[in-house]
Amino acid sequence: MLIMSVGMKKVWQDPEYRAKVSAGMKKRWQDPEYEAKMGAIRKKRWQDAEYRAKVGAIRKKRWQDPEYQSKVRTARARRHNKRE
Repeated sequence: MLIMSVGMKKVWQDPEYRAKVSAGMKKRWQDPEYEAKMGAIRKKRWQDAEYRAKVGAIRKKRWQDPEYQSKVRTARARRHNKRE
């Protein structure tokens, strides 16, 4: 799991920085080669039982937090409503 430094947290508070990074990532994911490369990496990673167990444990722990559950449910509902 990634842990952000105090400095990076501060940088991410800047709306211009966030917009710049977001635009760059959206552009990158439109590249079929990049998407295929990342898909292969994810597929290989998920084949590792130790990795899956680690991620599962983290998800279970997070889900115990009612605030986290609320955030996830709100985000899922918002995404679902956008599709309609």
